[in-house]
Amino acid sequence: MAFFSVYCGFMYNDFMSLPLNLFDSCYNAKTGLRKSPDCVYPVGIDPIWYGTKKELIYLNSFKMKMSVILAIAHMTLGIVQKGINAHYFKDMPRMLNEFLPQLILLLAVFGYMDLLILLKWNTNYTGRTDRAPSVIVTTVNFFLNGGEVKGDDFFAGNQFVSQVLLLIAMVTIPWMLLVNPYLLWKEEQERLKKRKQRGGDVELSNFGSNYEVFKDEKVNLLGHKKAHSVHNLFKKQVPGDLDGDEAFGRSVSMVSDEAIVMEVVGKRKGHGHHGDDEEFDMVAISINSMIHTIEFALGTISNTASYLRLWALSLAHSQLAKVFYDMLLASSLEKGSVIGLFIGFVCWASATLGVLLGMDVMEVMLHTVRLHWVEFMSKFFEGEGYAY
Repeated sequence: MAFFSVYCGFMYNDFMSLPLNLFDSCYNAKTGLRKSPDCVYPVGIDPIWYGTKKELIYLNSFKMKMSVILAIAHMTLGIVQKGINAHYFKDMPRMLNEFLPQLILLLAVFGYMDLLILLKWNTNYTGRTDRAPSVIVTTVNFFLNGGEVKGDDFFAGNQFVSQVLLLIAMVTIPWMLLVNPYLLWKEEQERLKKRKQRGGDVELSNFGSNYEVFKDEKVNLLGHKKAHSVHNLFKKQVPGDLDGDEAFGRSVSMVSDEAIVMEVVGKRKGHGHHGDDEEFDMVAISINSMIHTIEFALGTISNTASYLRLWALSLAHSQLAKVFYDMLLASSLEKGSVIGLFIGFVCWASATLGVLLGMDVMEVMLHTVRLHWVEFMSKFFEGEGYAY
């Protein structure tokens, strides 16, 4: 967090409310005119903006847009983490029906908004500032007016791309809502069909504790569709009595393969939405899917807005630092009083250390923890534990 604070200080060109003129400004300090049309300040904001009438308007706009860019980058990382987890646990339904539609929805709407921000930053509207499009208005029109752009288009075919992205975003809603419940229902039908072919379920509790399955019969069980007699598949293990089977070339192994147990006793293995021993409830599964879909779809809006706290905190702390400087140091520097400067510096340093580097750092840390726990980790962390 400290490193990121220093990074933002360089980006905002703000050190204790004072601009750092590390490089030559692109503007003439007396006339306010740009020295060269191609001049770009190397790192961060040009210090000439500080002290101007439009300082607050310009910095607020920049910090707000920067917060949105960081929000989408952070939440995208969280969704990618869900994909990595699904790959690790070999959970293809979650990979295809949660990770993919969620990533597409987020990028189609708010990733597109980030693209508009970057395009506007890299477009020179000199002489036609009245035609500069608004990112916020364009994003609202993305949903309400078919992607209509007020002013000049950000790029050729802007409205058409907006309409296509909106259609793609709309497709992801039923994708997340319906596909997983349908697959679980289809899996349940297959399980019931196999159970009917066997004539019912057989519980392992009917057998002793140490039973074995011959490996050749294990393969036959998993690869053959015909029903098998469970009593013939399981062989009682007698200590020291394995040489006979091994002598005839039949290797034996303990019943530890979950696929065999599930196949034999008729237990279903779901996709993480219900336990292995729970009764199949299509209504509960559908409601659960609906809740998660609505939560994510609406959460993309509320979570993005939640990251605007980065803008608000930066604004509040910069203004607070400016107040400390103006009230405790500026007057002494203007008067040239050594004693006043010494007293003012002690007061300014005490206020800065106690308020900005003490209480406010704790406040910022709490906001950071909240963004990680709610907005970031909610994209992949479930915390349901493992059944004992």
